[in-house]
Amino acid sequence: MAAEPRRDASSEPSQPAGALVLWSVVLGPPILLLANLQLAYMMVPWACVRGARWPLHLVPPVMLLLAGGVALLAWRVWRRAGEDDHGASAAARTRFMAMVGLLSVALFTLAIVAQWIPIFVLGPCQRT
Repeated sequence: MAAEPRRDASSEPSQPAGALVLWSVVLGPPILLLANLQLAYMMVPWACVRGARWPLHLVPPVMLLLAGGVALLAWRVWRRAGEDDHGASAAARTRFMAMVGLLSVALFTLAIVAQWIPIFVLGPCQRT
């Protein structure tokens, strides 16, 4: 009976990417989109009363920076999981969730930019 080669803890794909990190990579982008929408709606009455549109432009860049941080985290998790996932279900799951996170960052970044466009076009006191 041949002994299996010993793997050190740093090469284990599930070690660096815990469940909290994986789920934050997957759920972070939609939460950022919802936070962007909520904060923009909360700031509109304040901007209307003061007649200033510039505070409304502060939230989307912050959310885009945070989305970039989530993308960087997802990329690092994906890279650490390694290229070879033959038979390693933990590595395959980690790589899959990291890739879902990267794709969701791309999608929700576009949605945050799409939510930013009306701030340029519409005034804060404009009603339909």
